[in-house]
Amino acid sequence: MIVPVHEGPLDEGSEPTLWVNPDHVVSVRRIETREMEGRVALSAEMKVTGEPLQRLKLGVYERAEADARWAVFVAELNRPEDGQRS
Repeated sequence: MIVPVHEGPLDEGSEPTLWVNPDHVVSVRRIETREMEGRVALSAEMKVTGEPLQRLKLGVYERAEADARWAVFVAELNRPEDGQRS
């Protein structure tokens, strides 16, 4: 099963940055960098078997928005077999 992974803020109709087989994801790490006015730049480091470590920039958000965006990113990797979002 191959699932789409989106980089950046999720806009209606945004195209996936890459497609991965979740069974080959070795590790995923959340990275936050503090920005001005309490916002955080949210990134994910992802290691896929046979590929170099990748850093995906997920966007700059308020804290609650960053948590919601991270949840969507993780949900993309945990998509059920039928391809539907859980």
